[in-house]
Amino acid sequence: MLGNPQDGLKCLHVAGTKGKGSTCAFIAYILKEAGYKVGLYTSPHLADLRERIRVLPGEEKDEFEGMISKSALKKLVEEVKPKIEGYNRNSRYGPLTFFEVYTALALVYFKANKVDFAVLETGLGGDSTLPTRLMPSFP
Repeated sequence: MLGNPQDGLKCLHVAGTKGKGSTCAFIAYILKEAGYKVGLYTSPHLADLRERIRVLPGEEKDEFEGMISKSALKKLVEEVKPKIEGYNRNSRYGPLTFFEVYTALALVYFKANKVDFAVLETGLGGDSTLPTRLMPSFP
């Protein structure tokens, strides 16, 4: 429904029981320092939901360099929301989880921003199973 935004992205997908977020950050900043434009997707966030979706190099004025702006996130949600709602209405598997939706948002954002690499943290635990009806409200 979203046109497979992951296609054409060079993805590094980090999984494991401990250290996924740190490992993703290390990889992303190594690639950034090597001159690449990098999408970084991690969870959970510490203070702001937008921390989860970042493009490096980015604005360093933010607490988290390169995090998606409020206006970009709002535009992205407005673009994708009808497709998510359509999927949820017709799905025989149940509604998408918060993590599934936010991962899709990240992939769409990374593709639109033409990142050289997307570094993605595997979702495990509570935030990967939260139903979309319990999702935090977007800006």
